Amino acid sequence: MKENNLITKTFFWMFLGLLGTAIVAWYTYSTDLLIDIIQMDAWPVILIVEVVVVLLFSFLFRKLPPTVVRNIILCICND
Repeated sequence: MKENNLITKTFFWMFLGLLGTAIVAWYTYSTDLLIDIIQMDAWPVILIVEVVVVLLFSFLFRKLPPTVVRNIILCICND
């Protein structure tokens, strides 16, 4: 029974991730944000930020206490 619960939770989080991706893709398409990014030559900046975010999630967040992670995310999101 525990394995079934683990699989259910895993697929739920995967669904939420795909839903978030779909919402961002729809927003990008509907507001022509992608065209603006291409015209401003912002691709290198976006790629660097993407790699930094992946490295932070991979290495730091497993070692930091949850409150520190929450504060970092709030600082990044609140500009």
